[in-house]
Amino acid sequence: MEIECGDCSDFVELTDKHYGEILRLHGLLPVRCSAEHGGRECLLMLESDRLRMLFMRSDQVETCELGSLAAEFPVGGLDVYGDSGWYNVITLLEFNGGKKLLTRRRIAQFAQDKPGYFAWQAELLSKNAEMLFGLFEQGREQTWKDDYLRFFKAQPKG
Repeated sequence: MEIECGDCSDFVELTDKHYGEILRLHGLLPVRCSAEHGGRECLLMLESDRLRMLFMRSDQVETCELGSLAAEFPVGGLDVYGDSGWYNVITLLEFNGGKKLLTRRRIAQFAQDKPGYFAWQAELLSKNAEMLFGLFEQGREQTWKDDYLRFFKAQPKG
């Protein structure tokens, strides 16, 4: 993946390592990158003709969000409650599957980096890409967004 991203070049490489195959398969290309605090905070947005993806690093925690083509590059932080038009891959899978994926046991494994959260998220995205990407086909987001926001806000935090 080629994009100039200043202090976040290692994050771009990590993203390509874990997500590169799925990005190429679905024609997702980098369109914007932001690096702050010496690479501790990174945002990398990619786009295809179907949707946008946002990869984020915040103090060495990396994650992936999906959004429609209308989702804007976040300036000044991302609204974690979903109103911004960006949706976390794991939460979308939990919403659609009705099953908790990010359990306490799984979180404990991540604390030991077995496997790392970013790699696990990439694996789940790869297995569910067609279903997840289909959620963002033109106009479809509006059919589930309100239910998703209610689901998300009802989840225990912390």
